[in-house]
Amino acid sequence: MLRKLPINFAKWTVKKVPVQQKRFNSQQKEISPHIMFYKNYARPLGKVTLFALATYYGLEIVWWKLDASEQEAIKNSELRNLENAK
Repeated sequence: MLRKLPINFAKWTVKKVPVQQKRFNSQQKEISPHIMFYKNYARPLGKVTLFALATYYGLEIVWWKLDASEQEAIKNSELRNLENAK
């Protein structure tokens, strides 16, 4: 036997809001060159910076791993030499 849940789904509906259209016959403000610079170049400069940082830190992590394995190999060879010297 199913019970009805005491939930009012009507309050969860999305109300349609009228869209304001731009009027082309009205005067539009001129955008300053300072703002236009950031509108034109902010995204490309951000992407280049992001890729450069990702590349740098990726290569840094690879270098740490290779250096750690090299140091471990050097220590292991020194231990073998000391064990063979006895």
